[in-house]
Amino acid sequence: MELSKYLSENDHRTLLKWRNVNADLRPLLVQTLQHLEPNFNEGKLDKIVTHLAYFIARDDKFSGDLNKGIILAGSTGVGKTLLLTAFQKLMRYVHPQLGFKVFKGNQMERMYQNEDKDNLEQALRYACFGFDDIGEEHDYVMVYGSKINIGKEVLDQRHLQFMNKGQLTFGTTNLNEELFRKKYGQRIDSRRHEMFNWIPINGKDHRI
Repeated sequence: MELSKYLSENDHRTLLKWRNVNADLRPLLVQTLQHLEPNFNEGKLDKIVTHLAYFIARDDKFSGDLNKGIILAGSTGVGKTLLLTAFQKLMRYVHPQLGFKVFKGNQMERMYQNEDKDNLEQALRYACFGFDDIGEEHDYVMVYGSKINIGKEVLDQRHLQFMNKGQLTFGTTNLNEELFRKKYGQRIDSRRHEMFNWIPINGKDHRI
């Protein structure tokens, strides 16, 4: 057998199967945001909302790679978690087979420490996964006498799922790209480039 044929037949990496959508999902995403936050005003988030709607619709007008996940990056209070929550809800509505849960770092730390690791491991195998506030978790926690960095563990596992099965991760972070690299090191940062669209959100804390 020729090598090229062998490699083709034994390439097990797949991409997720999406429902065909031929619609403008932006109004539905805005409706979801307003349901979560009645006083939501798009303002400077207008372009971000538009491109998140493009992603869910699998529209080529999305500014990045539709086969990668998304990290929404920006300072505290610019609306990252609200956007991720609305995105997650609309994803579940439009693509039920790709529904996913969103976890925070400290929540996952407790799951590791309180013998709830099996539920987290199950969620980490889903086609999609949400990680809110990437980088806010502790540098390490003690689990059965071993030091574990939950953020690195999760990003490593999701990268493996991405490479083998095309599975996607969606998250938020207060870190800029330089701080992300310092937090997780060059190896994780390299994988971050491979598996995520990095979408910066500028602005001031809207809670103040």
